[in-house]
Amino acid sequence: MDISIHIITKNNEETIAQTLESVLGYNIIITDLGSTDKTVNICNSYGLSVNKTSYLVRNKIRNEMTALSSTQYQFYLEPWETLLSPLPDQYDHKSFYCNVLRDDIITKQIRFWHKNLKFVNPVYEVIKDKAAYL
Repeated sequence: MDISIHIITKNNEETIAQTLESVLGYNIIITDLGSTDKTVNICNSYGLSVNKTSYLVRNKIRNEMTALSSTQYQFYLEPWETLLSPLPDQYDHKSFYCNVLRDDIITKQIRFWHKNLKFVNPVYEVIKDKAAYL
């Protein structure tokens, strides 16, 4: 299954390489919020282009990144997180929860969604999808 990995960065030079290493092989979309350290250079060293944005609200940034994607399915990671295992090759629902390592804590959030879904609510991001709550 073709999946795009979304990563929003800003001054993450200490963690971005480990994050990128965990998702190599996927289509990676990076948007930077104005890093002043080596974050963008590190991303470029992996052969990745880095997008800039004028948005400050993450749900708008995520929707902008989804619009840039050429894949049907989307997945996001924070630039200090690591994907613990490969994403599924096939999936029947529009979104699901998965486990991601953040420091020494495994988080469980909606991270995987169909391109037709949009993030809403700039204070607490959610994906509008009834199937995610079943």
